[in-house]
Amino acid sequence: MPERRTDFTVNAPPWEVWAFVRDVHALCSCIPGVERVEPLDDRTAELTVKEKIGVVPLVLALKARIDSEDPPHSLRAVATAEHLTMEIDVALHESGPGTR
Repeated sequence: MPERRTDFTVNAPPWEVWAFVRDVHALCSCIPGVERVEPLDDRTAELTVKEKIGVVPLVLALKARIDSEDPPHSLRAVATAEHLTMEIDVALHESGPGTR
């Protein structure tokens, strides 16, 4: 299964970054292709994501659910669509005046 990992530092304390990560509208505003976000409850949301594969547009209806969380340190979520499952793991670590 393909895997992507990205590390970066944000100039904010972990609790502020955590609040952003847990705000589904704010978080999804940073994800290219997200066209619709509908929270179902505090752990589940439905998303519509539009991507292009070559010249072919692909529209995915995703259901994302937080499986576990340890504020403000970690969060694990799973997003599913027909024929697709994405596992999302977020780990926040204090790094000087910011958060990595």
